[in-house]
Amino acid sequence: DLPPSDARSRLEVRVVTCLNLLDRADDVIQEAERILEYETNPHRRRILLLNLSWELMQLGRAPEAFSAIEGAIQLAEETGFEYDAWQCRAQRAAFLHLQGRSEEAIPILQEAVDHLREADQGRVDRDALTIETNLALALVEVGRREEATDRLSRLRAAALPHGLNEVLALCEPALGLCLAHDRRPAEAAQVLIAGLRSAYRTSHGSAVEAVGCSAEALALWGSPEAAGLAEAWHDLAAGRRRILHAPSRNRAEALGLAGRTPHPPADLLQVVRETTRALGRHHPLSGS
Repeated sequence: DLPPSDARSRLEVRVVTCLNLLDRADDVIQEAERILEYETNPHRRRILLLNLSWELMQLGRAPEAFSAIEGAIQLAEETGFEYDAWQCRAQRAAFLHLQGRSEEAIPILQEAVDHLREADQGRVDRDALTIETNLALALVEVGRREEATDRLSRLRAAALPHGLNEVLALCEPALGLCLAHDRRPAEAAQVLIAGLRSAYRTSHGSAVEAVGCSAEALALWGSPEAAGLAEAWHDLAAGRRRILHAPSRNRAEALGLAGRTPHPPADLLQVVRETTRALGRHHPLSGS
C-alpha cells in the first residue's frame, strides 16, 4: 500500500524479477508493461526490459523480445554503463542461440565474457559465469563439444565454492551431457544428479532442462528408463506453454519425439526423483 515513490518503484521491479524466477511469464509481461508506462529511472527500465524480453522470447514472440532487448541495450549505452550494456548484448546473443543461430551468438558472447572478466578484476561474478555458460551451450550446438566441456568444467569449479545455484543449474546439466558423450558415464551421472538438484532449487524451467539433458544421456547409455523420462521431459516442456527453441527441438528429434503430441505434464518433483534414481544406477557412489 505504499504511495507512488522511488521506494515503491524499486520494490515493483524486484517483484517482476521474482515472478520471472517463478516461471510466471504472463504475470511478468503484464507487470513489466504496466510499470514501464510510468517508470523513468533508466536502470530500473533496463531491468524490466531484460525480464520482459526473456519471457516474450520464451513464449515465441521473438520480434517483441528483440525490440525489448534492443531498448535495454540502448538504455545501458545512454547511461554509460558498459558492464550493463554487455549484459544486455549477451542476452540478445542468447536469443540468437535459441533461434538456432549459435554461430552468430558465439563471437558476441565471447566478447561479453572478455569484457566482464576484465571488469570483475578477479572477483567471482555470477553474471559473467552465466554468460560464459551460455557461450559453452552455443559451442555445444555447433559441435565444439570438447571446448565446451573444458569451459563448463572450469565454470562449475568456480561456482561450486560460492553456492551459485543459478550458474550451476545451467552449467551442470550441460556438462553432464558432454561427459556422457565422452563415454564417461559414472562421472557424467554424478554431475547430472548434482545438476538436477541445483536446477530444482533454482526454477521450474531450469529443472525441466536438467531432466532433458539427463534423459538424453540415459538414451546414449541405452537405459530402459530413457524413453519414459524423455517423454516426461517433452510433456513438462510443453506444459510450460513455452515454445521449443532450436536446442530443445534438436533434443526432441534426437530422442525420437519430433512431432509427438504432448500429454498433460507430469509432476516435476516425481520426474526429477525418477531421473535421479535412473542416473544413480550409472554412478554407484551417488547415494539416494
